[in-house]
Amino acid sequence: AGGIANANSSSSSSSSSSKSNGPQFGGLVWPSFPWDLDAAGRLAQEAFTTVVEARDPLSGAKRVAQAVECGAQVLSEAITSGESQLLFDDAATALRQAVQEQQQGLPSSSASASSLAASDESVKRAAKLLRKFFEKMGGTYIKLGQFIASSPTLFPKAIIDEFQGCLDDVPPLSYREDIAKVIYEELGGESRVRTLFSKIEEEPLASASIAQVHRATLRSTGEEVVLKVCKPDVSEALRTDLDAVYLACRTLELLDPSVEQRLGLSGIIEDARKAILQETDLEQEARNVETFR
Repeated sequence: AGGIANANSSSSSSSSSSKSNGPQFGGLVWPSFPWDLDAAGRLAQEAFTTVVEARDPLSGAKRVAQAVECGAQVLSEAITSGESQLLFDDAATALRQAVQEQQQGLPSSSASASSLAASDESVKRAAKLLRKFFEKMGGTYIKLGQFIASSPTLFPKAIIDEFQGCLDDVPPLSYREDIAKVIYEELGGESRVRTLFSKIEEEPLASASIAQVHRATLRSTGEEVVLKVCKPDVSEALRTDLDAVYLACRTLELLDPSVEQRLGLSGIIEDARKAILQETDLEQEARNVETFR
């Protein structure tokens, strides 16, 4: 609520409005909240419900830990390859240039062609590291990367070009370490899978943010089929990430109600959340395919 003011001070009296002040303690009173207390209560209830309804109440903390781990991996790779030093050099060069322009009183538009080219290269290097981080986090982050790649009017060309890989070049998961476990769990164990299929190719036909596809052969008929398999824990990761984004938007709208009126961010995120989570229901997708045949 931003501190405590004396009840007799002008700041306290001027802050009174249709929103009630907080409790008083020894002649001191919390000033009015700059937002609707009822809306704040509803947001707190939404956040509590989100945690309670999650399959794993600690999923948010786990995703934060995963983000730290993935960030460390990307940074380690950048240090090994020398990319991190280049980024530090880029930052130092940009800082020196800004200081020189300020000292000389030059407008920002007077940057030379060489400095603009260097800046573009710096953006490319930073975008590359960000794309690697998104790929390691998977799920929602790949979807975000696809949005970036499809929004040339919102992002610089260097970033758009780097994130094109998120559209059709998502690194596949290992069949033996990841995908096979999902297949065994969904179809009743390894022995049953061996009964159903004479062969499942470990090399995927395609890999996307949510699922990847493998060729297989039915043992009973010899017919060649494809198996579309959701990546492990992708549904829970998507739900956790999208819930976090939704609650962040609701908080922003609480702090500034005009955001909700002008943009309706939380409504957009809620619709996107439902659409993306539906993509993890492959049984419904199969029914839709049958319907349109």
